[in-house]
Amino acid sequence: MQKLFLLSLVIIFSSTAMATGRISGYVKDFHTEAPLVGAKITLDGTSLSVLSDEKGFFEIAGIPPGVYSFRVVLAGYDVYQMKDIQVFAGANIPLQILLIKTSSSRS
Repeated sequence: MQKLFLLSLVIIFSSTAMATGRISGYVKDFHTEAPLVGAKITLDGTSLSVLSDEKGFFEIAGIPPGVYSFRVVLAGYDVYQMKDIQVFAGANIPLQILLIKTSSSRS
């Protein structure tokens, strides 16, 4: 009985994971390609957002299939926006985002 319960949980979690997609990638400086830490990546129209890690990596998982826009914000850099991203169930969309320093922070 316990094995059946565990198998049921695995099937439920697997089917839930396959019913959603994800967006992942890296946020880097446009000129140096250095990883940018702490960039906030937000999927517009949802409550989904994450921060890039010390390698500039981010991942937004559990996205229902559909068409989305997202933005990336980091102090000292221009806001990056991307529209019309098609998310499919069970798929990952890999991205490399290059942010440009704002005019006031360029030297």
